[in-house]
Amino acid sequence: MTNFPPTAQQCAEAERYEQALLNQYRTEATLVLTPLHHVASPCMAMGIPVIVCRHKSDPRFSFLQKLIPIHLPGDMERIDWDPAPLDLTSVRDNLLGWTKE
Repeated sequence: MTNFPPTAQQCAEAERYEQALLNQYRTEATLVLTPLHHVASPCMAMGIPVIVCRHKSDPRFSFLQKLIPIHLPGDMERIDWDPAPLDLTSVRDNLLGWTKE
């Protein structure tokens, strides 16, 4: 994007691109390796196994860290390269319950 704030057309284009990425992940990915929580979270919700590797610890990942390991440079040898998809039913149920309250 070249404008800030982005135009309505630029927002729509970005949303189409993001939707295409999510659709590609949903239909093609069997494992996602990422340093980004905004990639890890939707992939986990879609049932795609995720490995998160970061250069350093970040408190923004505290919720994800309750669900999966956040790997840092010192523990790369402990990565499970064949993780199972997570069952997020209880997380989803809790979030829905909080929303209803």
